[in-house]
Amino acid sequence: MVLSIYTITFNGLSLVIYPLQIFYTPELPLDFINSLKHIIEDRLPFSVKMTTKLYVFTTCLIPEETCLHGKLVLDAIRNQKTIPLALFVTEMSLKVYNGCSPWSMTHLLDAALVSFDQIGKEQMLRFNEVLHQLGHLIGLNHTNDNNCLMKCTSDIEFLSQRAFELCPNCTRLLNRIIAD
Repeated sequence: MVLSIYTITFNGLSLVIYPLQIFYTPELPLDFINSLKHIIEDRLPFSVKMTTKLYVFTTCLIPEETCLHGKLVLDAIRNQKTIPLALFVTEMSLKVYNGCSPWSMTHLLDAALVSFDQIGKEQMLRFNEVLHQLGHLIGLNHTNDNNCLMKCTSDIEFLSQRAFELCPNCTRLLNRIIAD
């Protein structure tokens, strides 16, 4: 899949920007969504084009566990998005069948989802996990560097210690991705 991107020129430099659509469930306050939009645009080469309340379909629920089925949610987002990249955030519990953490997953170059159910109310932890998943969305993999945003974790304690910045290797890779 080829990403639809656009390039802007600033002070003679060409910058690649990825358009992103954020889906969120109604229980998340709009001021949080707006803060998330600004954090994303400040830290990664994304431009949030629209935010959309998503009322999760009953087909995405696992009734006996009262949680969302991660893959079904990703499929629903992929069918509803109007621009190439999408992020889904929710307070609802999430059942993930592959991946590193029990609270998020990404379909490379298409859509990412993050559940804040296990992460808690701390906004910086929420922002950290969203930025980590968006890193995957544009092609960054996990790293073993403990001082990097792309360090994989399934441990809430480590999540609170994970860096908010990319390590030099991930920064170089991101620069190569943006340049291509």
